[in-house]
Amino acid sequence: MGSISTTLFADRDITIKTIEGVVSFKNVQQWVREFYQESVTRNIIWDFTGASIIDLRSQDVKRIFHFTRQFIPDNSKGKAALVVASEHGLGLSKIYKTHHDLSAHNVEHRIFRKFQDALEWIESSE
Repeated sequence: MGSISTTLFADRDITIKTIEGVVSFKNVQQWVREFYQESVTRNIIWDFTGASIIDLRSQDVKRIFHFTRQFIPDNSKGKAALVVASEHGLGLSKIYKTHHDLSAHNVEHRIFRKFQDALEWIESSE
């Protein structure tokens, strides 16, 4: 079962979610719900580098996208970074980003292989 830890940098408007272990659709669904019930920052990094997402499939990613959309107001702005280590994770992240790009939502999403690159992008004015 997957586990998650949260690091909040309120002064920088950044939340970092670090995921470890074997991740399921139900895990992600629960974590998304919890994130939006907490104090939400404009920017978030979902760090999956310590996680195994081998049990997730493309249809799960589509369900995660639609589940997440219900929590995000259409006028919200910010950045969301997905950090993945595996090829499988990279592929699933690209599917998620494609759904996001087609939705024309204001929260910008990017995929990274290294946490430091994600953090630099989140903190940039780009």
